[in-house]
Amino acid sequence: MAIAMRQQMKLLRERWKKMGYSALHIRMGISTGYCHVGNYGATHRMAYTIVGRDVNLAARLQYAAEIDEILISDDTYQLIKSDFLCTPKTPIYLKGIQGAVKTWQVMEKYTGNKSDHQQWFDYEYKGFHLVLNLEEVQNYEYPELVEVLEKMIQRIKVQQTLVNTQGIAQLRLEDEVKPLEIDQQDQV
Repeated sequence: MAIAMRQQMKLLRERWKKMGYSALHIRMGISTGYCHVGNYGATHRMAYTIVGRDVNLAARLQYAAEIDEILISDDTYQLIKSDFLCTPKTPIYLKGIQGAVKTWQVMEKYTGNKSDHQQWFDYEYKGFHLVLNLEEVQNYEYPELVEVLEKMIQRIKVQQTLVNTQGIAQLRLEDEVKPLEIDQQDQV
């Protein structure tokens, strides 16, 4: 429902912009747990409300969310991770909540092939083993991870040019000349 709300809000913003109104944005916080819902108060002053730890957590998540972002608690993520693509956020400290709270940003609902969005990769081949758990990688760590993987790819490509299909090293003239040039420069 939160994703549908966000999409509908985008449509409303576009319509309101054409009418000359300023943009209205939302942020959402979702937590999973127990709460008390109902009428509270006396007969002369009654209020329908909701109370509980997870209600407070959802309110704090909503306050901490960026514009048009859906921020959820880890408990909620554990329940929806097979149906929705989520990215981990840096744990945050929230008012009234003890300790850092692990949060996730909801991106979209899985459509089509879920393996296109899978968060866990385990690949093993002779001399190569890759285990990647994207659930443990923070957004700010992606550039470093990409850099390491690009270095690995580059190293494999270099090795591929040096070894032929029979596994015999192929030396090219330029490979032999470079060390010779370096040796001559060292002697000068």
